[in-house]
Amino acid sequence: MEQENKELDGTPLTFDEILQDKTYQSEFDKRVAKSLETAKTKWEKEYNEKLEAEKTEAEKLAQMKEEEKHAYELEQANKKAEEAINKLNAYELKEQAINIAQEKGLDISLLDDIDYSSQTAETIKTIIDTKKQVFDKALEKAINERYKEKTPSNVNGNVDENNWEKSSKQELNPLFRKY
Repeated sequence: MEQENKELDGTPLTFDEILQDKTYQSEFDKRVAKSLETAKTKWEKEYNEKLEAEKTEAEKLAQMKEEEKHAYELEQANKKAEEAINKLNAYELKEQAINIAQEKGLDISLLDDIDYSSQTAETIKTIIDTKKQVFDKALEKAINERYKEKTPSNVNGNVDENNWEKSSKQELNPLFRKY
């Protein structure tokens, strides 16, 4: 009854009021159940893949001889150590790059796009020098554009290079324009 009154006076129904209708409630329940089932299937698939990978790893280790296990575990430990060293080197390289950029007066936000894990100190220095040159050229161009003076023109709007002093006075002084 209340729904009909709201519908008649043009006031929109709230979500809870819409769900009081059994048809809408049933459709809503179906859609929620379907999305929950989809999410559950996806989660189970990911979980099973992870479990299968761990099981395969365990079987692989079980079939290995004692020496092979040690060699494999050593290889895994070396990979992790190498990854940690690479991360540390990248961090230190980034710190050096920031110091160099600050010394050269370069904004450090220009260094955000550099992949430090795949660079060396020499290549970082070259990249910073290149960015500094490009930045300086862009800055110089912007300054020159900003302070570029217009060529003086005479009263007719034509450029008069022979008599530029007279036309400049006419442009600057409103009295010259009147007479």
